[in-house]
Amino acid sequence: WRITNGNQVRLVEQLGWKDSQAPARRSGRIGRLAGETGGRMALGLTAIVGPEATHLEWQPGQLRCHYSKGREPTEIPLSGLESLVVLGRLGLSSDTVQRLCDLSISVIMADDRGLPFGMISADESVPASVMSAQVDAVRSPTTCLEIARSLVVAKLHNYLRLAEGVPNSDQDAIKTLARTIDSARGAVSIPELRGMEGYGAATWFGILPRCLGKGFTFERRVAPDADDPVNVMLNIAHTLGYRL
Repeated sequence: WRITNGNQVRLVEQLGWKDSQAPARRSGRIGRLAGETGGRMALGLTAIVGPEATHLEWQPGQLRCHYSKGREPTEIPLSGLESLVVLGRLGLSSDTVQRLCDLSISVIMADDRGLPFGMISADESVPASVMSAQVDAVRSPTTCLEIARSLVVAKLHNYLRLAEGVPNSDQDAIKTLARTIDSARGAVSIPELRGMEGYGAATWFGILPRCLGKGFTFERRVAPDADDPVNVMLNIAHTLGYRL
């Protein structure tokens, strides 16, 4: 989205999508979050195309994205690519789909607003022993609670570290998140754990507006059917995290 003059409220569909510009090089030291150990995580890249794109052309080492109205094609390098988000109606040939699956590149299909409605991914076989262990885990309330507890605690811990990295951070919110983490570690039921997860999320989203760039606002979390840029991008990111 691009900031324009005037304060008239417009729908996301009216704003349109723009090609991102290469960010200016920043000088100075790169800050780290509290508790960060350094090094690089082996995370793959995600490319977003559309909604004005018409079709993708497979080329050695890259995808060539074609557009309507005589717009110049763009290239998407395949090196390090983990997922592809397709906005709107984009033509995908069976050959392109097969090649993407061969490289274990998932395709998330979404409408013009960024709301996902489907996914294409490589067929990765799961060993029978793993499937059996998963079934046994689901049938065990104790195991389910242990797994859920570890996931929620990790999520709340990440909220805490993000909050600590915000300039002029809210100390009351940080203390609230720390207490919520301690409570989650001792949760004795899934409903109790859900309540703590929601409370921690609400605390973090109360801090999030301080992290946004000029022209962006965040009043509350909306998922799905969001109409504001911040929630739309959060929904896309959460969908990728859930599906990959």
